[in-house]
Amino acid sequence: MTHIIIDSRISVSSRDGFFKIFSAFPTMYSIYIPNDTDMVAPLQTNISARARSIIAEKGLFTVLRSFGGKAEFSTRKGEMRKLKVREWQYSALTDDKICEELTLNLLLSNLNSKMVVVSRIEKKNPDLSELRAELENFQISEVEDERWKTFLFTQEAAFSGTYFEVFGRYCEHLGWEFGARSRRPAENPVNALLNYGYAVLKGTIDDLIMASGLDPYVGFLHTLRPGRESLSFDLIEPFRAPIVDMSVLEILENSLLGQEDFEMRKDEVRLSPKAKEVLLKLIKLRTFIGVADSEALIVNMDHLVQEFIQFISKCTS
Repeated sequence: MTHIIIDSRISVSSRDGFFKIFSAFPTMYSIYIPNDTDMVAPLQTNISARARSIIAEKGLFTVLRSFGGKAEFSTRKGEMRKLKVREWQYSALTDDKICEELTLNLLLSNLNSKMVVVSRIEKKNPDLSELRAELENFQISEVEDERWKTFLFTQEAAFSGTYFEVFGRYCEHLGWEFGARSRRPAENPVNALLNYGYAVLKGTIDDLIMASGLDPYVGFLHTLRPGRESLSFDLIEPFRAPIVDMSVLEILENSLLGQEDFEMRKDEVRLSPKAKEVLLKLIKLRTFIGVADSEALIVNMDHLVQEFIQFISKCTS
């Protein structure tokens, strides 16, 4: 069983054991995928009667998505599979050993992805090589008692602090103020770009999680809080740096935006419509299907969700 996420207006029909995916915008293309493929597609998708029949017959979990993440179409078998996936997820949450392993794996993926950005920065600004070496030699140690989560978080915080020092100094080298990482409110344009980009990335992960049947509110790395989609925040960690941070650096390096493309509202820097458009275009190029060098990223995002499901199913069965 495979899974695909599509970010363009499409039509779906059935032909010779395959689903034909056709798009006329923004570029015209057709692809064929096996007719046992789960799909996440925009609400405007036109699914033929034959394709819907196959979807129902095979029990595929097909979601037509909006930016609000609402599902328009699914199947009974797909819903039953969702229940099973969530059963594995909830069982895993009660096992400290599973939680620790998942948390450690997510943290290591996060650190490795940040090193990709640091290596790129260091090539363009060798003055930061000392900090790069410090991050390269960083190792997460394990602790064998109930404090393991606090201990891991402390180490991750130390790594991220140095990472954003490298990131910030490079931004300032390019003529953009950074200071320190500020979430809400964003204190400067660079942080405003990061915040907006992370929110867009989370929307993509939300779609993948929704299609898989996982509960987005039950995570392992981020603390469980009412209304907080902890699992979504868990699974975007390895992709923040290579997708969003790299897109922001591309904007700064190529002067795609100026200070006039940001505005201050109630002590918070906001993006203009132009700034949002520029950032979204770069993020999509690094994320969505249709660009050769970005396909690996979307496949990896989906693989992370599927590997997560396989891991919890194996551990709880």
